[in-house]
Amino acid sequence: LESNKSADNQVDQTGSLVVGGVKLVSSVLVGDMGSIVFPAARCMVEWLVKEEKTNPGWLREKRVIELGCGTGVVGLVAATLGSNVLLTDLGIYLGPIRENIEANKDVVSGEALAEELDWAVDVSENLRSSADIVIVSDCIYYEMSLEPLVKVIKSLVHAKSTIILSYEKRKEKVDLYETFFHLIKDCFQAEVKREFVLDNGNIVYLMNMSPDRKH
Repeated sequence: LESNKSADNQVDQTGSLVVGGVKLVSSVLVGDMGSIVFPAARCMVEWLVKEEKTNPGWLREKRVIELGCGTGVVGLVAATLGSNVLLTDLGIYLGPIRENIEANKDVVSGEALAEELDWAVDVSENLRSSADIVIVSDCIYYEMSLEPLVKVIKSLVHAKSTIILSYEKRKEKVDLYETFFHLIKDCFQAEVKREFVLDNGNIVYLMNMSPDRKH
């Protein structure tokens, strides 16, 4: 278990929040879901940056799709490490996400675009089986969204894809996690890569999942 220190807030001279070297001009510490940087996202950012130091270039030119991206911080960090990233969320969040993309043009070495992806709608043909990496950070949150989320993940991956999942284990949502992992168990193999202990005592789990080739 690691203690997560990445939750410390850094603010630049313009007042923008900075996480993992990415500037967030559209974010708040509390309030609207799409504008908060949750601990699970911070932990994933920390992990991505550490992985880059261990294995330089591992994300370069990879096709990355982030689901329920909120501020877009995790995907943007991947884009600074050379990935071609599609940040997705509900349409109401696209304006702030695109503001954050624009604010980081100078540090993105890959590509970062934003597009609406509603999990309740079938994935468009051009996105099917297109993701080398799918990023899913703290999306296991509402019971009604679990089956649509799993369906979208299945639609986006190909045989060699990796899903990078992080979530904060909240006591009141234990049943949701059990349901999610039950839904994926026949299709994906999951491995816990890192565990972070938060100040509130909760644990953030960071996992890699890959398609189970037996199915």
